[in-house]
Amino acid sequence: MGLLKHHIHTLCMEQKKTGFIKGKVLTLGQQSVWINSLQSSKIFKNYNLKKWNLKENIDYRNNNKYFKNTSKENNLSCKALLTIMGADNVEAMDISDYEGADIIHNLNNPISKSLFEQYDAIIDSGTLEHIFDTPTALKNICDMLKPDGSLFLAYPCSNSIDHGFYSFSPTLFFDFFEANGFTNLSAYLHEGSPRLYERKGRLFKYKHTCKEIPIVSSRGIELIFFAQKSKEYKSDNLRKPIQLIYNERKYEKDEENLNSIKSKNLFSKRLILFLKNISLNILLYLPYEFERICFNMIRRNKIIKYIGRF
Repeated sequence: MGLLKHHIHTLCMEQKKTGFIKGKVLTLGQQSVWINSLQSSKIFKNYNLKKWNLKENIDYRNNNKYFKNTSKENNLSCKALLTIMGADNVEAMDISDYEGADIIHNLNNPISKSLFEQYDAIIDSGTLEHIFDTPTALKNICDMLKPDGSLFLAYPCSNSIDHGFYSFSPTLFFDFFEANGFTNLSAYLHEGSPRLYERKGRLFKYKHTCKEIPIVSSRGIELIFFAQKSKEYKSDNLRKPIQLIYNERKYEKDEENLNSIKSKNLFSKRLILFLKNISLNILLYLPYEFERICFNMIRRNKIIKYIGRF
């Protein structure tokens, strides 16, 4: 788990828009940071973000055991990164004290009520997929967040076999958090290497619709998700959503579209459908790469928008 360069770029984009990193911040797991102080200054300057000063008498050293005696030994700690971004206090929760976590807790189990509504922001880059009881873990995350507090979540979406128990689709988080009163939902997809973390990949802004499979790729796809808690969230009445594509609202919209089609030029609609079916049948006999290119061209700019390489 850790905050890679593309995570930090995405954090900065959202911080520039909302200023969500502030006050008391919790990280799930002791997040490794893959940039040093000089690199952070360059990224902050790119987004015109203020770099806050570190406080005295606080240990901000990077204690990642895997970074010792490597070029990353002088990388920022997560506490230092989030502090210069605007946090007043940063704590880490983990299942053990192996990496010096402030709070020891197994997120498979409900949290103590003393932790309810304690944090202005919660950051998780790579913990949830390793927790078996996803619904309990998600409820814990919601419960620990203050009203108007924000989440940053980053998890594997596809092509990470056996990395964790699960890979997650964006619809899980859009549907769950919307059902439970969260607002300002937004997501990004990062296409890159699932193993070489420093290799640059492509970052896309993702628009949640009823369309399945927004991108076809042989590379690893990671989901980065943001949401803000509202006062509508009720811990004692957690809502379990129906996936959007099977939701009654979607069927009602489909019926409206069908009625609209009937009232318009039926010939042109049938012609488009006919040509689409021919194209799909032709693709069956072409190399897979043709399918990937055609599919991504159709979905590009409708569901995903290219942002840059990070």
